Amino acid sequence: MRISPPTTIITAADIAHYESEIIINKDGIEQLPMRQFTEESYLNYSMYVIMDRALPHIGDGLKPVQRRIVYAMSELGLSNNAKV
Repeated sequence: MRISPPTTIITAADIAHYESEIIINKDGIEQLPMRQFTEESYLNYSMYVIMDRALPHIGDGLKPVQRRIVYAMSELGLSNNAKV
């Protein structure tokens, strides 16, 4: 199973805007506004869902969960004629 990080397109303007809002405190911990954090997190997660979970693979037309089910069935020696 292939797991890849979420991909997003971030422009130079986005980076400049976000870098201006990031504050590093005396302990070296980054602090950023809640709005910025939630926007980035939601965008990353939504792109992950679209790219890795919701769209069927072009090679076989299966979504990842469907591919895992077919693989498990083959490992158990089950076929389409098997009764549950």
